This record gives sequence, C-alpha cells and structure tokens, in this order.
Amino acid sequence: RPHFNTISTYVRLLEEKGYVGHEGFGRTYQYYALVSREDFKKKTLRGVISKYFNNSYLGVVSSLVREEEISLDELKELIREVLSVKYRVTATEGNLNNSIGVPLTLLRINSETQLAVVEMGASHPGDIKELVEVALPNYGLITNVGKAHLLGFGSFEGVKATKGELYDYLRRTADKAFINVDNPHLCQMASERNMQHDSERPYSLLLPYGLDYQGGVVLFSDEKHPFLRILCGGVIINTNLVGSYNADNVMAAIAVGVHFGVSFEDAVKAIEAYVPANKRSQMTKTERNTLIIDAYNANPTSMAAALENFSNVSADCKVAMLG
Repeated sequence: RPHFNTISTYVRLLEEKGYVGHEGFGRTYQYYALVSREDFKKKTLRGVISKYFNNSYLGVVSSLVREEEISLDELKELIREVLSVKYRVTATEGNLNNSIGVPLTLLRINSETQLAVVEMGASHPGDIKELVEVALPNYGLITNVGKAHLLGFGSFEGVKATKGELYDYLRRTADKAFINVDNPHLCQMASERNMQHDSERPYSLLLPYGLDYQGGVVLFSDEKHPFLRILCGGVIINTNLVGSYNADNVMAAIAVGVHFGVSFEDAVKAIEAYVPANKRSQMTKTERNTLIIDAYNANPTSMAAALENFSNVSADCKVAMLG
C-alpha cells in the first residue's frame, strides 16, 4: 500500500517551495501523490531529473554525510561559496539532508545548474545507502566520523559503517571521493574498500586534502584576531569562523574548488567573504558581551571540540551555556 501520508508531505513541501507547476513538475504532480515512498525516491525523482535536465551537468560535488558534529554545516556553505566563483551552484538549504530534504534539494536543480552540492545526513544504518541511490553523486566527501546518534547506529563502528556507504557507492560507480588524509578513521574506511587502487582499477578514487597534507598551520587567536586564521602556501587565510575545528572545513573547500578549476587565490577570497548566519561558528558582539554561538545541535564529539576552543578564548569572565 502506498505511503500516502509520506507522499502528501512531499507534495505539501513542493507546494510551499513553489516547485509544483514549475518547469514541467506540475505534469507529474498527481503521479507523486499516487506512488509509494520508495518509488517516489528511487524512480520518479530520477526520471524527472533525467527528463528535464539531461542537457545540464549534474555534478553532486559534495555528498556531505553530516551528523551535527563540529560545525559541518559550514563546509557545505564554504564549498558553495568557493564553487560559486566559477559556476552556477545549487546547494542544500539549511539541514534538508534526509529522505525528504535530499529530494527537495534535487528538485531545485534546474537547467541553469552547473554543479550541485547535496548534503546527506544519517542517524541509522542504511540511511546513506538509500540517499546515494537517489542523489547519484559524481563526487563524495565524508566530513568526519564522531560519536553521534549512537542510539540509532548502535556503536561508533556503526557510525563508520553507515558513513562508509558513501564510499561503497563511489567505489561501485568508480567515482571520486575527497578525503581528509589527516583523519585516520577516514583513511581506514577507504583502505578497507580498496579505494586507492586494485587489480581491476590501477588508479585511485581518492582526492586527498588535509591541514597537514596541504601544509596549513592554524594561527593563534587572541582578542585582536578572534576568528580562525590559517597560514597556507605563504598566505594567511582570515576567516569569519570561530574555532580551530573549522580548519579542516576550510582546507576541504579549497581542495574541492581547486579540483574544479577555481584558483587558490579566488577560493581564499570566497572563504574570507563568507560570514556564518546559521547558529554555527558565529561570533556576535552586544553592548556588554561577546557571544560565541555554535548552538544548532550537539553530541559528545562536537561538545568536546567547542569546549576546547572556548577554553582557549582569552577573556576576563567566561560562561558556557550547554544544552
């Protein structure tokens, strides 16, 4: 029996977002309401994209497997800003990264889109496997692995296995993965899947990046320089982000941009121009206080990183509000 409640949610969201009746979507509107959830995601959506946007380049640059850990939303925004220097980019809005959000993002891709950045989130085994079959990414990027959603995953190994479903897909399709080679967990996950090369494929599927790998150094923050600064390639990158934990995000955005033909200099300018406004890695000054806002969500990994950064902030009086 079709999951009409679920499909009605898609239809309602499509109406709210103005997709119904736009560029041919209206002709498939009634069909959306009559198919099952699985058919909608795996068949109908693919058919719509291939039918209407077959002549445009659909490059899912960063399948960001996100778990609300360590300001990972910033990476998606940084990649969007860097790629927008050269391309017309469609990217996930907010945290629309689940079985409803990913289709909504794909439905925003139109004939003008040159590259798409699609964020995919997980809280249970199989979540990423399901979403990659809908998004069909050409490139992937797992930002991190941490102790998040352990109730759903069962263990840290469950987190790694679920996020590794992105690597499983890219290996099967022989597409590329950007990988932080400074992260031993990600390197292990890639090695277990023979992402480097094998007897049938003598070339690597990995596009490496990383703070150490790219020769970057995080500079000391003080009252005069409260935001993250990175020395890389003889250039100081002055961001508007709080926390050294965003250094990997900056280096990833640069690596993605350079791979797609954005110059290092232009990538740095785009990163320096980005100002967060999403309750992540923000710093706001009031008449009496300076507020560091990184409050969208939390888990043990992200909380530890935020507190470590906060402990290094120079101030006469500091108060942490945790939730």
